Amino acid sequence: MNAIDWFTRASTDPARTGPPLAEPAGDSTSTAVLVVAKSEDDGIRRETIWMRFHPCDGTTAWTKRQVATSHSGGRFYDEIQYVCPLSGATRTVFFDITPFYGKFG
Repeated sequence: MNAIDWFTRASTDPARTGPPLAEPAGDSTSTAVLVVAKSEDDGIRRETIWMRFHPCDGTTAWTKRQVATSHSGGRFYDEIQYVCPLSGATRTVFFDITPFYGKFG
């Protein structure tokens, strides 16, 4: 594809029913946030960006406290514990890092 035609007509297909779109909770490996990246460095950057879009009190960024990497069912996960610098609240988020696990550079 060389270009996208932004001025095409809207679809006239009838609306379809289905579940509402929602992002994964990230509170376990079964609801882990999938991080699609080409390298470990890029993957870590994307984990950080994801957390910045989910501040602990609406405006304050979480601080990374601890990271553990694990695997289950052929998938690899980062389990990252964060702490809110203002309230001391903690949150653990699971990221599915299978796409970039072990890929450097």
